[in-house]
Amino acid sequence: MTPHPELPYEQAKNKEYLDKLERRLQRNPLTDVARNVLWIDAVNHQIKANGYHHPLLGRVGCDTDDEELRDFYIGSRFLPELGVPVYSWAAPIARLFFQPDADGSEDVVVRRTFAHRFTDISDLDDEWVREGVDSPFISKELNVPAPAPTSTRRRRAASPAPASHQPSPSTSTGGEGTRSDAPAAPDTSTVRIRKALDIREGMRAEEAVLKRLTAPRQDKLQSVLALLQPDQHALVSWPVDDSLVVQGHPGTGKTVVAAYRAAYLVNPVLYEDEGALAARASKPLKVLVVGPTAGYVSHVDGLIQPLAAFDQVRVTHLHDLMAETTGLKGPWPGAIGGEHNDVDAQARMFAERAARIHEQNHRWREGNGARRENIKTVYELIRRNGTPERRLVEDADQVAWMANLPAFEQAFKRRYLPLMAQCRLAYNPIPDGMRYDHIIVDEAQDVSPIEWNVLDQYLRRDGHWTLVGDMNQRRSDVTYGSWHEIADHLALAADGEFRPQVMTRGYRSTGAVLRFADRLLPAKQRGNQTVQADGEPVKVDHVTRPEMLWVSALQVAHQLATKYADGSTAIITVNPGEMMGELGRGGWRRKGSGFHIWQKGELTVRLYAPEDARGLEFDAVVVVEPGAFPENLGRTGQLYTSLTRANRELAVIWHRNMPDALRRAARS
Repeated sequence: MTPHPELPYEQAKNKEYLDKLERRLQRNPLTDVARNVLWIDAVNHQIKANGYHHPLLGRVGCDTDDEELRDFYIGSRFLPELGVPVYSWAAPIARLFFQPDADGSEDVVVRRTFAHRFTDISDLDDEWVREGVDSPFISKELNVPAPAPTSTRRRRAASPAPASHQPSPSTSTGGEGTRSDAPAAPDTSTVRIRKALDIREGMRAEEAVLKRLTAPRQDKLQSVLALLQPDQHALVSWPVDDSLVVQGHPGTGKTVVAAYRAAYLVNPVLYEDEGALAARASKPLKVLVVGPTAGYVSHVDGLIQPLAAFDQVRVTHLHDLMAETTGLKGPWPGAIGGEHNDVDAQARMFAERAARIHEQNHRWREGNGARRENIKTVYELIRRNGTPERRLVEDADQVAWMANLPAFEQAFKRRYLPLMAQCRLAYNPIPDGMRYDHIIVDEAQDVSPIEWNVLDQYLRRDGHWTLVGDMNQRRSDVTYGSWHEIADHLALAADGEFRPQVMTRGYRSTGAVLRFADRLLPAKQRGNQTVQADGEPVKVDHVTRPEMLWVSALQVAHQLATKYADGSTAIITVNPGEMMGELGRGGWRRKGSGFHIWQKGELTVRLYAPEDARGLEFDAVVVVEPGAFPENLGRTGQLYTSLTRANRELAVIWHRNMPDALRRAARS
């Protein structure tokens, strides 16, 4: 495809922007601050800049007499000295770029969205809102290569399909269109096209989004800030003094919302005189982002790092935060689970009562090894139900649970890690200086009650939450079964009003993948839609001999890794040990100290247990023996999550116990 004729100009302007921004940051006008503290965006607070900056996101042209609004860029930070002004992506004016229905959008003529390769602009997409109007964009002389002669692409904003493609009342799915002269039912592909048109309604930069979705997937998420859709931007820029809960189907962009929400909350423009956080200019927010796994932390790093100061946003994962809270060296093998009482919210009360009993007659130890001994003291008091003189609880079931707890030295397992963290907090709470103003939790459906108690103690008294997740992907019986239960625990509905925000438009997975995985959901919750309407059909292979299961899985993975050599292919199984053996026998070798990345020549395959694959995405996924995936309360959350990690292509290899719902999906 011939490049847009103005692409060289925009590439040059982007380099100029990054150069001037870098020089501006190095030219620190503050003389009374430390050498490594930089002045950014004319804001009266100080943040440390990262080693690189986000490129320009896009450009907006308006039909107006206001010189500052006629033509402007959206970038990571405000920069007036580019000839054309650059406004921060977090400034109110950026709504004209992200929100087609925002106030003032009636003056918008064209929105230009940039695609990126690292910090360079690689492509652009013009979305013309009004035809027959001269371009508001100003093109000044720059020393750039002359483009090949071509015509400028002009494309209208997404609009409803022509009347001939609109469903009529007589073809409603409500069951009433039964007249004998009613038109014949459309074929399946026509229905899918209509659904795709419906799900794309209200999108912006649609062409750029579709291009990005077909690009190879990498280990780290690449910036999609320029492609934020109106519903995603509304959640990212949700009022800073409100908590937010987001329910989203697979691939709707929940992780993107979580990451950019963190960057938004610390953006300097919010702390200017008219900003939402102007009162906090001297003490900007500290934000904690908690994900499900170490892989998640690495996965989202590329989204946050160019936009936020490292000392204002911390990204970690739940296991690491719990272990850090105890201060005890692991390992903590196994998974969360066990008895409901192991993770019950009342454990916090038991730990605090045990600590008060100890404090009556003893002092807490200090010095080397003190933390371990103090945690042991609280833990053993819980295990013995206090002392004969002062019991922690009288309830027989709770007493029985306490009596069955293992001795302290045998309790170093993931199952008891939150309890150990609560024991530490009972005698040594988190100091205020180490607490956060806003905590963002991704995959929040998988946080247990006692873990919510630990997280809550990292939040300042007047702090707020952002929770994102999908209740259909719940992986354990010991976590809350609804957002309302979590909201009650965290007192998010103090006024009696609570409503999670729901994201419905899918992006990551193809329609073929989602339709297959949908069969695992209750009937009322099926029908998840994606802008990628079709895609490669799901490959389902039944292996009749058990010894061939892993051989077949590796063969399919090899084929997919070859097909998506520039992207990523993953095998997800509840038995990674067996798959590791087959990889070794097949000549594949591990890369690094972990077991996730395997290479053979130029090819790479990734291997994950369902637990570790949460929050990640790949071009192609091979799910092995789906019938072995655990259920909770009759739901197959881990399997559903694993199937929907695929962006382009999914294969399922099974020998026995294929779930009936997936058998039916495969036949259809």
